[in-house]
Amino acid sequence: MRLLICLVIITFGSNTLLWANKTLKFGVFSYSSKSSTQQQYQPVIDYLNDHLKGNKVELVVLDRDSFDQALQRNNLDIISTNPSHFEVVRHNNMFIRTIATTKRMRNKVSTDTFGGVIFTRADNNAINTIKDLSSRSIASMDIKSLGGYQAPLFELLEKGIDIKNNLSTRTIHDDVIDAVMSGTHDAGFIRTGMIESEIEKGRLKADAIKVINAQNMPHYPFMLSTRLYPEWPISILPNMDDKTAKELTVLFLAFGEESNKSGAISGFSLPQNYTSVEFLAKSLGLPPYDRLADVTIEQIYQQYAKEIFFLLCFIVLLIMVVVIIIRLNIRVRTSEERFKLAMEGTQDGLFDWNMLDNTMFHSKQFETMLGYDGTELPQTLDAWKQLLHPDDMEGAYKTVSEYLKTKGNYVSVFRMKAKGGSWRWIEGRGKALFNAKGVPTRFIGFNTDITDKKEHEKQLLVQTKHAQMGEMIGMIAHQWRQPLSAISATASSLQVKQILQKMDEQSLENGLNDIINLTQHLSKTINDFRDFFKEDKKKTEIRLDQVVEEALKLMESVFLAKGIALSKHYLCDEKIVTYVNELKQVLLNILKNAQDVIEEKNISNPMISIKTYQENGKYCISIEDNAGGIPESIMDKIFEPYYTTKSSLNGTGLGLYMSKTIVDDHCHGSLEAKNINNGAVFIISLNKSVD
Repeated sequence: MRLLICLVIITFGSNTLLWANKTLKFGVFSYSSKSSTQQQYQPVIDYLNDHLKGNKVELVVLDRDSFDQALQRNNLDIISTNPSHFEVVRHNNMFIRTIATTKRMRNKVSTDTFGGVIFTRADNNAINTIKDLSSRSIASMDIKSLGGYQAPLFELLEKGIDIKNNLSTRTIHDDVIDAVMSGTHDAGFIRTGMIESEIEKGRLKADAIKVINAQNMPHYPFMLSTRLYPEWPISILPNMDDKTAKELTVLFLAFGEESNKSGAISGFSLPQNYTSVEFLAKSLGLPPYDRLADVTIEQIYQQYAKEIFFLLCFIVLLIMVVVIIIRLNIRVRTSEERFKLAMEGTQDGLFDWNMLDNTMFHSKQFETMLGYDGTELPQTLDAWKQLLHPDDMEGAYKTVSEYLKTKGNYVSVFRMKAKGGSWRWIEGRGKALFNAKGVPTRFIGFNTDITDKKEHEKQLLVQTKHAQMGEMIGMIAHQWRQPLSAISATASSLQVKQILQKMDEQSLENGLNDIINLTQHLSKTINDFRDFFKEDKKKTEIRLDQVVEEALKLMESVFLAKGIALSKHYLCDEKIVTYVNELKQVLLNILKNAQDVIEEKNISNPMISIKTYQENGKYCISIEDNAGGIPESIMDKIFEPYYTTKSSLNGTGLGLYMSKTIVDDHCHGSLEAKNINNGAVFIISLNKSVD
């Protein structure tokens, strides 16, 4: 028995060690050259290897046949392929899991959809519409290409135009373009993004081609002739463990590396719905739905005419019976049952509070997100109240009360106790119904589990604090340099007087007092540093100018050393209730960013101006610099996570993101940026209290 246990332990232990150091094979279908595919995906591979714990990822670029063979031999762990090919893969492997959809960028516009382009030469006056293609020679990708074959063919077949016999297929998109531009074919089919890529590489002129059946989509960055389909999925094979799968999912969704090349990968979104691809494949009789492709409706009717007639009669009779049953059921159903049936498939928890009799309905999903089986919690308002975190109870009640008074937007964030005793962060959104007298009668909405989002924000805040601590050490070094020099000079002076026997009691006392005062100054600097990062998360009543001054204690000596003039205008002397330490972190972030951009641009006569004031019932702090302002092209991105214009050594891309999170979510205010007076100004607007 002991021997058996030892063997089991050794077996599972060795498997765990093998998995922990496994190289994950990332198989990518190459629709152009392998070198081009390698160039597009290598930044993603490098990013995964920099962040993935324990495992490494290896890029494997494959053609269609090699891809299928690798899947059959279980040689791949992660895959990315054409959506139509993915339908075949998913049909053959029902346990495959899609974790993300690829995004591509052009002209700073990102999209996770693509389609087909039908094009001809600009000087070809014989082809102007889809109908003109019926008797023309057409070059296209092979039947396996969604954008370069299937999507254009589907558009033509829907309009009754059959051009299958006119098609001449190619293996890569470049050959399709060459066939049309050389005049060997009248028109071509190609996936979106390829023409733009060729234009940007200088191989094709924009005025040399004409798009047929062009779609009017102003915000879509590529030429388009067909409807849109979701971009390539990122999927994992069933042999991957859940921990690695979750880690890969987070990493793919966090990837945001941009490229200036048309069609290059710019990031990944949540998995798209690929039912449109399935519908297209079924409509065209493509794999894996090609088994009945040769059977026509006419053949079925000729063989089963009598059976079809009786079946239609039965269906009509059945429909009549169903209609009668539905009408009877509608009379006895309550609105709560209809809501319950409609929401059974959602992941959010539905709540329906009848405010007239104070009863509460909640969907099964409301319970399952808290770890219950969907039948354990009573359908009462008290059940909801008893699950609230004691510290969030007052705020949750107050939010509901204020919403019912103002009839604005109800959004509330609170914690609820799960079955196992843990606390889950919940975001509630809803809308109340009011009678003719303005009295609320019903309150309906959804509860969403945002625990993972909160944990992610917490991790980002820790990263931001670590980055700030590094910057603070540099500031302390500036502040300590002069006192340390003074202590050294005073000690040296006392030593010289002692050697020359010119020491008197008064000189000794004065020197020692100077050293004591300087060391106390150094100690106070350390205390300021420690207090700045204290995890108190405590609301404090304080004036805005006091908050600013406490933050400036850590920056003024640095500004002085850098020659940056500091202008202060305190126009608001009222106190507010806020999270002081978090607000100081925001101020430090903005001030340090202003210093960095001034130094980077080598601004002459640099200046930073800070002002406190009241405006429209808000308590405001503005921080303005004269460093030339923020480029309009990136103004909408500066508050996004991991976006930075600094080098990798000087910027994490988290400072402004966490600053906005602190002001907007924690302090219930707003943080905005704009350009003014040849510089940038950041404005923090706060309420009288964070409650």
